[in-house]
Amino acid sequence: MAAGGDGDREDELGRASAPARHLLGWRAELLVGLRHEMGGATVISVIEKKSERTAIGEVVERLTHKHPTVSPLTVADIVQQMHARFDGRPVRDFVPLLVERNANAALTKLGA
Repeated sequence: MAAGGDGDREDELGRASAPARHLLGWRAELLVGLRHEMGGATVISVIEKKSERTAIGEVVERLTHKHPTVSPLTVADIVQQMHARFDGRPVRDFVPLLVERNANAALTKLGA
C-alpha cells in the first residue's frame, strides 16, 4: 500500500460535503494520519474504520437529501449521536445501516 502525502489527506476530506466533514471531524484526520504512520495489522484496522467513517458520511449525505427541512448540521449531529451508540461494539458490519435507520426515524419525528 502506497502512502500518500498531505495532499491525499486533503483530497479525502475535501470530497465530503460540509455535513459529512462536520461529522468526520478530527477522527478522520486521525485515521488518515495513522494510515500513513503505522504498519502491519494496525493499518488493516485503520482502513476498516475509515470505511465505516466513509459509510457514515454517506449516511449524512443521504439523510440530508431525504430531510431537506432539517438543517444539515442537525442531520450530522443526529447521525453522530446514533453512531456513538455503537462505540465499543465488536461487530461493525451493520453499524452504518443501523445508524441510518435510527437517524432516519429520529429525523422523521423531528420533521413531523
